[in-house]
Amino acid sequence: MALAAYCASVTGSIHSVATPSAGLSTVATCVMGASGPAPCQCLTPGGMEEDLASDLGMSTPTFYQRFKDVTGLTPLRFQKEVRLQEARRLLLVGGADAATAGYRVGYNDPSHFSRDYKRPFGEPPMQDVERVRETADAGALD
Repeated sequence: MALAAYCASVTGSIHSVATPSAGLSTVATCVMGASGPAPCQCLTPGGMEEDLASDLGMSTPTFYQRFKDVTGLTPLRFQKEVRLQEARRLLLVGGADAATAGYRVGYNDPSHFSRDYKRPFGEPPMQDVERVRETADAGALD
């Protein structure tokens, strides 16, 4: 799934469940950016929960639980998913190599990026990209 579609699906679920008093629509805006998916705004590791909870006037544990209730993911897991989806987009559309894509989404170690990438996608970055492209090419021929 493309990053924009993934972010839209997650953000849509946040907006559909959020109430102004809970502040979760503000969470979506903070995480995703006011004008739509903006991965750079949610890729910086560390402190995200505390900063957003403070901005929303709630405790960190309350923010954590509400975020998880709405998205089904912890804030850090959500952050990692967005980073990996953006890396996949960079690989498929941007033509980046694995190390560059990993670095651009916040990974400093290519091995760590490759391990994290393999968990959701089942293959190392370049093998996944080749498979996706082959599948797309085969579908275009049908």
